[in-house]
Amino acid sequence: MELQILLILAGISFPLGIACGLYSDLTTLYKLCSFFIVLAIIFSVYKRKYTIKIIAVLLFIFLGIFFGYKDNYRSLPSIASTLYHKQTKVQGYVEYGSLKNTNYFQTFTLHILNSDQNINKVIDGTKVQVYIKKHPNNHVLKGGELVSIKGCIQPASYYKNPGNFDLQKYYFLHNTIGKMQIEQHDVQLVGQYSTFLLNKHVQAIVDDYNSKLNSFLPAQHASIVQGLIIGGRADIPRTIWQDFASTGLIHILSISGMHTTLIAGIIFATFRKFINDKLAASAALVFLTLYVLLAGATLPVVRAGIMSALVITGIFVNRQAHYPAIFIATVLVMLAYKPSSLLDLSFQLTCLATGALIFGVPPLYDFLKEKYLNDFVALLISSTIAVQLAIFPILSINFHHFSWLSLFSNALLVPIFEVCIIGFLLGSLLLWVYLPLAKIFIVSVGFIADFAIWCNSLLAKADFAISTIAEQPLMIWFIYYFLLLMFLVKLPLDKKTYRKQLCATLLVLLIVSTTTNIWLTTRTN
Repeated sequence: MELQILLILAGISFPLGIACGLYSDLTTLYKLCSFFIVLAIIFSVYKRKYTIKIIAVLLFIFLGIFFGYKDNYRSLPSIASTLYHKQTKVQGYVEYGSLKNTNYFQTFTLHILNSDQNINKVIDGTKVQVYIKKHPNNHVLKGGELVSIKGCIQPASYYKNPGNFDLQKYYFLHNTIGKMQIEQHDVQLVGQYSTFLLNKHVQAIVDDYNSKLNSFLPAQHASIVQGLIIGGRADIPRTIWQDFASTGLIHILSISGMHTTLIAGIIFATFRKFINDKLAASAALVFLTLYVLLAGATLPVVRAGIMSALVITGIFVNRQAHYPAIFIATVLVMLAYKPSSLLDLSFQLTCLATGALIFGVPPLYDFLKEKYLNDFVALLISSTIAVQLAIFPILSINFHHFSWLSLFSNALLVPIFEVCIIGFLLGSLLLWVYLPLAKIFIVSVGFIADFAIWCNSLLAKADFAISTIAEQPLMIWFIYYFLLLMFLVKLPLDKKTYRKQLCATLLVLLIVSTTTNIWLTTRTN
């Protein structure tokens, strides 16, 4: 069996098995396993030439079920509910890079080392989000400080949450058991956590980078550069952040494959002038790893980093990159390491967006080119449409709203922001080489970024920027993705066939959606 076919089968069946393992109890899992075995036997009888592939699919499903069932996320809600609203004393260290200051609180993530209720045994690396009420004489905590805190652990909640985003689920997926809101006298400084922490050294580089930017840029501009280059959003003015969300451009402030590709490409191209390709590739891998750590090693960053690393690895074995296989392999590695990532919103968005670019853009691009569009315009439109269609259900399910402007704003402003990111990346590398040149470079590119942000703020003021999406049954979104895949497989089509399929798709979605909403309304009444 070819490796690419095996990866595709694994990419479909392994996540399915993980989903079953995460959401099912032991009895249900036995029933599911029996169902899959019977289904495999039936298919093997009628399609004997596919027997090996069917067995491979079955093995990947069972492997996914095992990984999903063993994941700590399954048991967290029940265990956490026994810990809430009880007076607790915990000791741990302040995570590097987690300290933030608001108008009323100093907040940080506490990595728990021990507690009077053995919270640290709930999951490996248990954390709690701490909020200390601000007072003039408060001690300003620093990353790595060892502190003892007493108070009540409460479930996560967020009052500015119109879309009913499940913050508690987000906490659990990031090993955070809950939050503690305390006074300054509830905090006791024990000392400095002495164990070697990689985050400590990474944060030192980030702080040095931020101080260099703040030395010649206003605070607002420095925060935007930081957001575009290392993904930090904490210091970006709220109005700008909301404008990006309103126009569907919030992903600009997240690290993507473009960032990691540029970093690896710049380092590789520079070093290969002085050393051979394999040594230059090794240097690119080192810098790429460092950049992933500097950007916070979040799931989208790790996904982009692994894919770029696999592309670079091809240089060592003299093989050209096959992006669909690399993408699927990356997803499988991440899910095997942490199966509950499948439920993480950032993981879902980054995988769907990347998958849309790899699998969805080529057929759409060919289809649009047949309509006599310019190559660049066809690529721009196909990329925008493919990504927005892919992530639309996820945004609707989690936030219950969607920015219709995103179809226009992404096509118009993303190319401008990409130019800015390239310029800021080059300027950032120059900060440690020749500071005066870096200042000129970053300030010059900053004018382009200011123009793009101004255009974005104008678009965000439109009344129709964001529309509320009513809650729909999951079956609606399964049908949506099925029809979307059908279109991608069938493209390019002739004009008449395309119109017929488009009308049929819209009609099916309208009928199913309307029927389901009427049924839900009747049931509620």
